[in-house]
Amino acid sequence: MLDEIKKLRKLIHQNPELSGYEERTSQRILEFIKKHSNAKIIKNIGGHGLVAIFDFPEKGPAILIRCELDALPIQEENDFGYKSDFPGISHKCGHDGHMAIVAGLVTWIGKQEFK
Repeated sequence: MLDEIKKLRKLIHQNPELSGYEERTSQRILEFIKKHSNAKIIKNIGGHGLVAIFDFPEKGPAILIRCELDALPIQEENDFGYKSDFPGISHKCGHDGHMAIVAGLVTWIGKQEFK
Protein backbone atom coordinates (compact mmCIF):
# COMPACT_ATOMS: atom_id res chain seq x y z
CA MET A 1 0.00 0.00 0.00
CA LEU A 2 2.85 2.37 0.80
CA ASP A 3 4.10 2.16 -2.79
CA GLU A 4 0.65 3.14 -4.10
CA ILE A 5 0.49 6.10 -1.71
CA LYS A 6 3.93 7.24 -2.89
CA LYS A 7 2.85 6.84 -6.51
CA LEU A 8 -0.25 8.96 -5.84
CA ARG A 9 1.85 11.68 -4.20
CA LYS A 10 4.22 11.84 -7.15
CA LEU A 11 1.33 11.94 -9.64
CA ILE A 12 -0.29 14.81 -7.75
CA HIS A 13 3.05 16.63 -7.43
CA GLN A 14 3.63 16.34 -11.17
CA ASN A 15 0.14 17.66 -11.98
CA PRO A 16 -0.45 20.66 -9.71
CA GLU A 17 -3.58 22.80 -9.93
CA LEU A 18 -4.18 26.25 -8.50
CA SER A 19 -6.90 26.99 -5.95
CA GLY A 20 -10.35 26.73 -7.47
CA TYR A 21 -9.11 24.62 -10.38
CA GLU A 22 -8.37 21.30 -8.65
CA GLU A 23 -10.76 19.19 -10.74
CA ARG A 24 -8.19 16.60 -11.90
CA THR A 25 -6.60 16.47 -8.46
CA SER A 26 -9.96 15.79 -6.85
CA GLN A 27 -10.67 13.09 -9.44
CA ARG A 28 -7.33 11.39 -8.74
CA ILE A 29 -8.04 11.33 -5.00
CA LEU A 30 -11.57 10.04 -5.65
CA GLU A 31 -10.28 7.21 -7.86
CA PHE A 32 -7.67 6.23 -5.26
CA ILE A 33 -10.26 6.12 -2.47
CA LYS A 34 -12.77 4.16 -4.57
CA LYS A 35 -10.07 1.65 -5.53
CA HIS A 36 -8.97 1.04 -1.94
CA SER A 37 -12.03 1.73 0.21
CA ASN A 38 -15.77 1.35 0.47
CA ALA A 39 -16.24 4.82 1.94
CA LYS A 40 -19.31 6.78 0.95
CA ILE A 41 -18.12 9.80 -1.05
CA ILE A 42 -19.69 13.24 -1.20
CA LYS A 43 -18.26 15.38 -4.00
CA ASN A 44 -18.11 19.09 -4.83
CA ILE A 45 -17.66 20.36 -1.29
CA GLY A 46 -16.74 24.05 -1.56
CA GLY A 47 -15.73 23.51 -5.17
CA HIS A 48 -13.79 20.34 -5.88
CA GLY A 49 -13.56 19.06 -2.30
CA LEU A 50 -14.44 15.51 -1.26
CA VAL A 51 -15.72 13.91 1.92
CA ALA A 52 -15.22 10.20 2.68
CA ILE A 53 -17.72 8.83 5.18
CA PHE A 54 -17.59 5.55 7.06
CA ASP A 55 -20.56 4.18 8.96
CA PHE A 56 -19.58 1.71 11.66
CA PRO A 57 -22.03 -0.47 13.58
CA GLU A 58 -21.44 1.20 16.94
CA LYS A 59 -22.16 4.87 17.57
CA GLY A 60 -19.24 6.95 18.71
CA PRO A 61 -17.46 10.24 18.20
CA ALA A 62 -17.02 11.58 14.69
CA ILE A 63 -13.54 12.20 13.33
CA LEU A 64 -12.73 14.80 10.69
CA ILE A 65 -9.38 14.87 8.91
CA ARG A 66 -8.84 17.41 6.16
CA CYS A 67 -6.24 18.48 3.67
CA GLU A 68 -6.04 21.05 0.91
CA LEU A 69 -5.88 20.24 -2.80
CA ASP A 70 -4.25 23.32 -4.31
CA ALA A 71 -0.77 24.13 -5.50
CA LEU A 72 0.92 27.53 -5.69
CA PRO A 73 1.83 29.85 -8.59
CA ILE A 74 5.55 29.16 -8.14
CA GLN A 75 7.95 27.74 -10.73
CA GLU A 76 9.26 24.26 -9.89
CA GLU A 77 13.06 24.43 -9.72
CA ASN A 78 13.65 20.75 -8.89
CA ASP A 79 14.84 18.30 -11.50
CA PHE A 80 13.60 14.96 -10.13
CA GLY A 81 11.52 12.66 -12.32
CA TYR A 82 8.12 13.78 -11.04
CA LYS A 83 8.60 17.55 -11.04
CA SER A 84 5.69 19.74 -12.10
CA ASP A 85 4.65 19.43 -15.73
CA PHE A 86 2.99 22.85 -15.54
CA PRO A 87 5.18 25.95 -15.90
CA GLY A 88 4.72 28.39 -13.05
CA ILE A 89 2.68 26.01 -10.85
CA SER A 90 4.04 23.64 -8.23
CA HIS A 91 3.39 21.98 -4.90
CA LYS A 92 5.73 24.06 -2.74
CA CYS A 93 3.24 23.93 0.12
CA GLY A 94 3.25 20.19 0.87
CA HIS A 95 -0.39 19.68 -0.07
CA ASP A 96 0.59 16.85 -2.44
CA GLY A 97 2.05 14.94 0.51
CA HIS A 98 -0.89 15.77 2.75
CA MET A 99 -3.36 14.50 0.14
CA ALA A 100 -1.49 11.23 -0.29
CA ILE A 101 -1.28 10.71 3.49
CA VAL A 102 -4.99 11.40 4.00
CA ALA A 103 -5.96 9.16 1.05
CA GLY A 104 -3.87 6.40 2.62
CA LEU A 105 -5.48 7.06 5.99
CA VAL A 106 -8.95 6.72 4.43
CA THR A 107 -7.90 3.29 3.18
CA TRP A 108 -6.63 2.29 6.63
CA ILE A 109 -9.71 3.58 8.49
CA GLY A 110 -11.98 1.58 6.20
CA LYS A 111 -10.22 -1.63 7.21
CA GLN A 112 -10.62 -1.07 10.94
CA GLU A 113 -13.18 -2.75 13.12
CA PHE A 114 -14.22 -0.18 15.67
CA LYS A 115 -16.18 -1.45 18.65
